[in-house]
Amino acid sequence: MKASTTPAASPQRLIGAVAIGMAAAAAQAAPVFSATYDVSVLQVRLDWSSDLGADVVDESTNFRATGAPITQSAIATRDGRTISASITQTAPYVLADSYWAASWSGSMDVPGWGYYGLFAAARTAGFWYFALPGPTHEQNMNTTFYYASLWNVDSPADIHPEFILGNGGLGPLSGSETGSFTLADYRRIGIPGYLTRPDFRGSTHALDRNRNLPGHLDFSYRIAFSTTPIDSSVFLPPAVSVPEPSILALMLIGLAGALVRKNVGSGLLRPVPG
Repeated sequence: MKASTTPAASPQRLIGAVAIGMAAAAAQAAPVFSATYDVSVLQVRLDWSSDLGADVVDESTNFRATGAPITQSAIATRDGRTISASITQTAPYVLADSYWAASWSGSMDVPGWGYYGLFAAARTAGFWYFALPGPTHEQNMNTTFYYASLWNVDSPADIHPEFILGNGGLGPLSGSETGSFTLADYRRIGIPGYLTRPDFRGSTHALDRNRNLPGHLDFSYRIAFSTTPIDSSVFLPPAVSVPEPSILALMLIGLAGALVRKNVGSGLLRPVPG
């Protein structure tokens, strides 16, 4: 008698089934709306210090972001010491196949005290515009959009780090924010779109030789938009997709069948006598 074996799926079918299952588990909807981001300014600045040098500014102004990273950077020598700042913008881009998003990150190095202090800053400002396919312009203007933002500043206290909120007030050095808006809300007060303007600064104070030690500052700011409520968890890495139990069963059956056929063919598995 021949050995009794369980029929196994062919490698092609097995691979296809696994691929379909993985795709189904990982599938996410694309953003249901379009987005554009018009940059008013993307800038880094090393401010004037009467004893050590003039302003140094590197900026780009009044352009529509394409999604490609853009970096502004500035460097200067203050009495033989290097002060520098940079900021990189990536906007707009699709986050997790579901949200429109943007990110800004960079660093500053402030070498120490100056007679009037030393200052470095990085900032951006721009307007977002959104539209759903189908509705009229008026309906789009009154559609509620949701946002979530997340930021962090990593710096020693010696260079007095600051994060300036969009309303001009000082914010915590790390945090998150959520909210909602309509574009019509902004139009009513004369603002053409949703305004984004994070501002980061590091500085040393005048004549304070003892406490104004050299320092390095890293910063980041991210924001995402949706037509449904969201929070900062959207910035977490995506979970690893795990095949459904039925797909795992198919994989195991196929593997077992392949092993049986291989062993029978090689003589390692012999028929059971009847």
